[in-house]
Amino acid sequence: MEKPIKIIVLFTFFVLYSCSSFDVVANKNTSVKEVKRIAVFNIKNISQTDGANLAEFIGVEFLRHGYDVVERSILESIIKEQSLSQSGLVDDQTAAKIGKLAGADTVVIGSGKYSNGKLEVLVIKLVSAETSSVLLAAQSEEALSMEEAAKKAVKEIHDYIIRP
Repeated sequence: MEKPIKIIVLFTFFVLYSCSSFDVVANKNTSVKEVKRIAVFNIKNISQTDGANLAEFIGVEFLRHGYDVVERSILESIIKEQSLSQSGLVDDQTAAKIGKLAGADTVVIGSGKYSNGKLEVLVIKLVSAETSSVLLAAQSEEALSMEEAAKKAVKEIHDYIIRP
């Protein structure tokens, strides 16, 4: 009786694990264990409105998983104050500097491809605000709504960060 239960549990774990739509890759030269305060920037390569909305969804999901998230209006005022970008988009190194000015230890940047009401590609990177090094990246090529993509991406990232 005990053996069939173990097989069912292992099979269920395998099925759930293999259904993950995000592939997470970490920089082996850094540690993601110290990610505490996150600044989320607009997602690039989609409209500015969609990029801002997706960044909001991602921020909410990080909050849901217990992270301290910098209010996006603070990031926007730093960008304006520093005259860093007219478009609302900043490069990775500048994002790290802005995140550090906002008190974040980690910034979240990314890019996506949005078509037919679905996010077909999403790449999210967590970057150290101190060193500008990419700590980890998550990528999906599954067509998802923005909300679904944010939930799945942040769950996979969080699970990776907390794993032993």
